[in-house]
Amino acid sequence: MKSLYIISLSIILTSCSQEDCTFAGQFMSNPGAVGAIAPSGEELSEMMTETIAPHASVVIELGAGTGPFTDKLVAKIPKENLFIIENNDAFYQHLKNRFPGHNILGIDARDLEKHIPAHLHGKINVVVSGLPFRSLPNDVATDILRSLKKVCAPNFKLIQFTYFNKPPLPVKEAELLGVTPAYHKESTKNTPKAHVWIYSQASATATTQ
Repeated sequence: MKSLYIISLSIILTSCSQEDCTFAGQFMSNPGAVGAIAPSGEELSEMMTETIAPHASVVIELGAGTGPFTDKLVAKIPKENLFIIENNDAFYQHLKNRFPGHNILGIDARDLEKHIPAHLHGKINVVVSGLPFRSLPNDVATDILRSLKKVCAPNFKLIQFTYFNKPPLPVKEAELLGVTPAYHKESTKNTPKAHVWIYSQASATATTQ
């Protein structure tokens, strides 16, 4: 963890962009909640969004941060079908300024059913997540996943990245959602190197056959 602080500090001290400085500052304040040392890069952002069908998807983005995945999502998903969740105040304000007119919600991801329009409950079929589930307190992670289950379609998929070469969700949390992971791609250009996994019922079915 100490090395991550050093890297993050170096970002701040080397003429970083507003986005990088915002991210690094929030990481320094609360590394466990942010879970990353810098915004995700272009390659990872493309990998996280490339499997989403533009006109057949209702999408929630969890933990949008400064918006690298959001940037890809707003380019392909109609705004009425995209809900961007970020409860960090600094990131929320940054997103509101960067993506005016979009559904940027500064809410706790444990309360999704209270803020996603009722007519879309059961119709969310894609979740793009930047949340560091393995570093969140167990009860918080479980409550977020339970909230997701209330608003998502039965056949939804969860797209999640991790810096480690293993599935990003603990087994019990994946079981709670009724999904299993399938490895998608590795982003070697990201800092640090990242791995993208896609959780779905389809992969769960394949695993049991």
